[in-house]
Order: sequence, then C-alpha cells, then structure tokens
Amino acid sequence: MTIQALEQQFTDLRVQFRSRRPLPDQGPVVLWMQRAQRAYDNPAMDLAISVANQLNSPLAVFFAPRPDYPDAQLRHFTFLAQGIPELARDVTARGATFILRSPPHTSLTQFCTEVGARLVIGDENAMDFAEDWRRRAALQLRVSLWTVAADLIVPPRALPAQEFWAARSLRPKIAALLPIYLGLEHSQPPERVLHSWPDLPPPSEDPQDISGLLRRLGPIACQAGPVAWQGGRGAGLERLQSWIDKGLSRYTISRDEPSQDGTSALSPWLHFGQLGPAEVARAVERSQAPEDAKAAYLEQLIVRRELAWHFVARNPEFRTLAGCEPWARKTLAEHALDHRPFSYTFEQLESAQTHDPAWNAAQRQMVQTGWMHNRMRMYWAKQLLLWTPDPQTAMKFAQRLNDKWLLDGRDPNGYTGIAWSIGGKHDRPWPPAKPVWGWIRPMALSGLKKKTNLDAYLAQHPPLTAFSLT
Repeated sequence: MTIQALEQQFTDLRVQFRSRRPLPDQGPVVLWMQRAQRAYDNPAMDLAISVANQLNSPLAVFFAPRPDYPDAQLRHFTFLAQGIPELARDVTARGATFILRSPPHTSLTQFCTEVGARLVIGDENAMDFAEDWRRRAALQLRVSLWTVAADLIVPPRALPAQEFWAARSLRPKIAALLPIYLGLEHSQPPERVLHSWPDLPPPSEDPQDISGLLRRLGPIACQAGPVAWQGGRGAGLERLQSWIDKGLSRYTISRDEPSQDGTSALSPWLHFGQLGPAEVARAVERSQAPEDAKAAYLEQLIVRRELAWHFVARNPEFRTLAGCEPWARKTLAEHALDHRPFSYTFEQLESAQTHDPAWNAAQRQMVQTGWMHNRMRMYWAKQLLLWTPDPQTAMKFAQRLNDKWLLDGRDPNGYTGIAWSIGGKHDRPWPPAKPVWGWIRPMALSGLKKKTNLDAYLAQHPPLTAFSLT
C-alpha cells in the first residue's frame, strides 16, 4: 500500500498530514503521545489503532516527558507522572505497547529508527513551541507524520483558518458542527490493536516508578512543589462524577462564588489530556442537571475553551498587547502616563505582599493549591494593570505567575484569560474612559465585596505568619 492510498482511507478533518514519505512494508505504527495523555476517548489513539490494524502492524505508544518543557516545575511534572501508571495499563488493555523513556532517550526520531517505524501519529497542541516541535519532527522523520486534533471537540480544519474576534463569532459555527463531532451516542466498544509485537518489544522504563521518573528527568525547577491535587485519569473521572452529582445542578448560581466549590475544577486534567473534552461534555449531557446549567457549563467547556485555542494558534502575538484589539491598544496608550495608585515588584506580587487582601488571597490560593477560581483569576490579572508600569509588564507578570504556579498554566485558556483581563481580548469597549483602564472593563475590590462572599474566601486563604514560596 502507498502512503497516498492510506491517506485516502482516513479523511477525518481532525487529521493533518504533516509529511509524506514512502510507506515501509513492515514495522510498527508509532503514536507520539504528548498533549493527549489518555488511552480512551482520544482521537489520536483511536486513529493510531485503526491505522495499525489496517496495516497489520503492532502499535507502539511512545511517551517521553520533556524536562525542557517551557516554565514547567516539579508541581507540573508530578501531576503528569501520577497519571502514567494508569495510562500504561489502559494502553496495554487496548492491545498497544507502552514505551516510557526519560532523558537522554527522549528523541522521537531515534526511537522510530530503533523500532523501524512505518508511520508516526501525534496529537496537536496550540502552543507555539509545541507546534515547532511537530514541524521539526515532520522534517526529521524518515516516515510520514500525521497529527490529530485530540484536544478539541470541533477540529480546527472544520472551521475557517482564522482567529475569531469574540465568542459570538465562533459559537454558531461550533453549534452547527457539534452533532457531528461530539458523538453523544459513542456506544461502540473501543477498537483494540489486533497485532502484537512479533518478538521482544523495545525496552521501556517502569511506568509504575513515579519517583524514579522524576529523578531521571534531571535538574527541573522545584520552587513550585507538588500539591494535594492528584494527577491521573482515575482522579479526573472521580472529580468529574462527583461534580456532576453534587455541583452541576447549581452551576448557574454558584459558579461566580469563589468561596464555594461551584465549578468543575477539571482544568488540570484537561490541560494534561488525562481527560478529554468530548467525554466531559457527554457526561454533562447525560446528567439530570437542569438544561440551563448544562448549557452554561458547555459554553465554557466548548465555545470558550476552543476560542482560546484559536487565539493562541492563530495569533503569534498572543503573549503581548499587540495580540489584542486595536481599540484596546489605542485607549491603553492614551492612558499610559496616568498615575498608578500602587506599584509592586514581581517579587512582592509573587509573595502576596500587596495592600489588597482579596488579591493576596488569590495569589496564596495559586501558590498553595495550584489552582485559582475563575472569577478571582479575572480580578487578580486586572489589578496588575493598575500596579505595574504598563500593560505589557502587567501581561508579562501575570503570565509568569500563571505558568509557574498553576497546574493548568502554560495553556491557551490562561493566555487568553490574561489577554481578556488586561488587553480587552474577546471583550468589548467599556466607555467612558477611566484612569489607567481606558476602555478596558474594570474590576474593583468594592465590586468583589458586593458580588461575592469575600470574607469566606479570605478565611479559606488566610495570611500566613511566614508565607513561603517553597
């Protein structure tokens, strides 16, 4: 079979053919697993199994955590590593061979040469550095590379190749395609690999040895240490079911209250791909929660999350004010010299040493738990506009703190939330102009006190006698 003939059998718009090389007559299919770290409800895994069975080949799932992943800390690697034992079991249950490698044996091209791969299938990632990894792999591999949009419900290739300026410009397009891609029925049992390794599979490190893997990753940043949140698919599914049973029905009235457990808090598992958005959406749809609660949650899970993906993937300036709307840049520039009521260094901010008790509590929540309530994330980011010399510094500080301390940092959602808060991205102008803010939507401590039970939130994250960043 030729690679062209094989491509014609797999026309799903989730699939992107990155390179075309001659198809060897034998060898395994390799699934290069990075963003989508799960064996079930994973379009990349499903495609890899289908291709392997079509070619009468075994399937090797190659998983090699990268210690050079930008801004990753011990906190993030621990959460990732906690999911590996269950991941390995699930991969094996689907008939594939799980191969875990750590430095210095993390090269995809070397592994593919070692096993004589026939084809490589990977998952996609909106982040620019991850996209660069995939482009380089397409050039370096001797075999074809396909990638799959396993992190979204509606694949980007089913939509115009553009950045969407607001949720309302994406929402109707998503709604039209959801019946095709959400797959609410999804009742067929998952396909298994039909052909096992003909002889001894390539060596793999022990996926059950989490502490050993963390040691082998080498000198990684450790200031943000492990937190109580437990990584892994099982923990994510347990949280999903608990929230559907106890929290989803009151989502519309409790989601904006930071002192309550009113949101799903699934973002860490979604970020690491230990849960997939489609399976979360199906679980919500099957629930007995009120329709308005389900609709409100699915708006966040699907429309807002995928809007963030398109922003980061399509706008090379997503980290800067240049990536925000012209009206926002103009009005912020007009108020660039306005007096800032307070000024803090990055170190003061990171240590929660500001005059604002709500902001300090949010920063402590981030540092101590690895998560922050969404309403507080907006308030937290917006205050930086008032306390730093300029909007670009505010965005830079917010991104550094977000990526270092949050389990779901280094993610399109985080960058988009910061751009919305500071640069008006996906928002509308809020005239009349206000000092420093210009036409950016303001948030103030007085409003937070009126709209939330702030005293309860402060009590949950009190000042410590010696607040430590370790």
